[in-house]
Amino acid sequence: DFKAILSLARIAVEEGDAFTWEDSVSNEELAEYWLPCTKLQRQTFVAEGDDGSGSGRLAGVCCLHATLGGRAGHCASLAFAVAPAARSRGLGKRLCAHAIEEAGRRGCSSIRLDRVVASNS
Repeated sequence: DFKAILSLARIAVEEGDAFTWEDSVSNEELAEYWLPCTKLQRQTFVAEGDDGSGSGRLAGVCCLHATLGGRAGHCASLAFAVAPAARSRGLGKRLCAHAIEEAGRRGCSSIRLDRVVASNS
């Protein structure tokens, strides 16, 4: 559900402690970063049902980006957003583990996290 992914990304942006976008970032710009795109070798993984509501809503999202190639062709880039009610339960770690496995299947031997802040747990 692309709308749910963008909604969760917007929550992470508006919290202001993990991503560099301003609150006024457009949905189009968020979509270019968070939504899957085969041409750009970007995959998006989601976790549902662990947002604390018991409703099966989107609880977390991870985006795996290919690098630009060349000398950095072995490196993938990851970004995560976890719903506030689903935090501190290991969901981000599980999403990360899945993304690392997928990056390995792509032949990547290195991972770059776009931003890691002190409040991540």
